[in-house]
Amino acid sequence: GDATLIGIASVSYDLRTTTATDDRHQRLQAAVDLARRRFAEPVRVSELADAAGMSLPQLDRALRRAIGLSPKQLLLRARLDEAMRRLEDGSIPIATVATECGYYDQSSFTRQFRRATGMTPAAYRAAANELRSPLRPARARG
Repeated sequence: GDATLIGIASVSYDLRTTTATDDRHQRLQAAVDLARRRFAEPVRVSELADAAGMSLPQLDRALRRAIGLSPKQLLLRARLDEAMRRLEDGSIPIATVATECGYYDQSSFTRQFRRATGMTPAAYRAAANELRSPLRPARARG
């Protein structure tokens, strides 16, 4: 079937913004960076808010406005993005990807991965490998 690969969320903004807006985006980037850096750990939403220098409601509103994700969704997305990157590598066993990316076990990883992407980790890996492999030349007939 058709497979859709999804990528990483990031914060982008217009460089011609006001200082206040620029400061808010830099603070949000600190929360995004924390989520990405500690993808395998159980990070609390309050830690993201602390990193951004915002209250929980401020962080929630700002993240939803900037990237369309709640703080909890950001944490899940950072973990998922790292798992996807490792699956694309192709050499790491799926169970290892699951545990290295902070999932309880392979079955919980597979459930959450399928819920987020619509495909299993194995199907995602196969699709990524198919996209990466060069076209094979047709064999000569003789």
